[in-house]
Amino acid sequence: MTVAMGFPCGGVAGQTVNATGSAGAHPSEPKMIEVRHGAESATSDTDQRPVGGDKEIEVSVHARLVKADAAPGHEGDLMLTVISEFDPPGRSRLLSGSPRLLIRLPLSSSGDAYGESRSCHVSREGVPTFIFTAGLDEKNFVPFLASEKDQEFHFSLNKYLCRALAAPFQCKGFAGPLTEEKLPSEMMHWKVGSHSFVQLESRNAPAKAEVSEITLSSSSKPFDYATCAAVAPSNGLCCVAHKTTEWHCGGKPEGAGWHQVSGDCYHRETGGSCEE
Repeated sequence: MTVAMGFPCGGVAGQTVNATGSAGAHPSEPKMIEVRHGAESATSDTDQRPVGGDKEIEVSVHARLVKADAAPGHEGDLMLTVISEFDPPGRSRLLSGSPRLLIRLPLSSSGDAYGESRSCHVSREGVPTFIFTAGLDEKNFVPFLASEKDQEFHFSLNKYLCRALAAPFQCKGFAGPLTEEKLPSEMMHWKVGSHSFVQLESRNAPAKAEVSEITLSSSSKPFDYATCAAVAPSNGLCCVAHKTTEWHCGGKPEGAGWHQVSGDCYHRETGGSCEE
């Protein structure tokens, strides 16, 4: 497995991970999720918080893979999802059919994820659900292998909301044509954390994970929304298997040698060497 790491791609750190002893402090007793085929989820109801303001909104969770076979062909992902909602002034909170944005943050993966991706699913009633998936390419990651120690993950939700809003989504309904949708960028009116969950996906082999309650908090650290332009869409250089790799998200770039990785993200080797 090759994983983009070494120096961050995107310029602004958004995820940190710390190894802790399995007997260390947890926000609550951990939940165990297990899957043999398909996917299972551990859910957590968190308080809905506005992203607007000058302070950073963080989400954190402890997690470890208790069982994950290293056999060839075993594919899996451990993903934290935080649901966000655009809530402009004057809108009734009882209004149904409002579009939702799911921010998916990888905790662990068996695959090579170089960049972010966007997708959109429209219900039979015509209500879109927007899904933004971040990449595993920001220096911190956990391989999809069983571990005796858990990990504590911290994410800046402001940053990933910036990334999600920076480019349009391609939406296709049951019968309608493909449309391009751009989410509103008024950061003051976005709220996150009405619901969040960790999902374990496993293909071709069983897997089991231990997950704590998900904690959402407002830190004392300032967040400058002017950095949104710098962190999204993602473009930059990564060190992959000691080779400098250039990647671009937001549509296929011009030039030769680009390979599509996921969604609207592409990468190519530059020919240079680097240290991981």
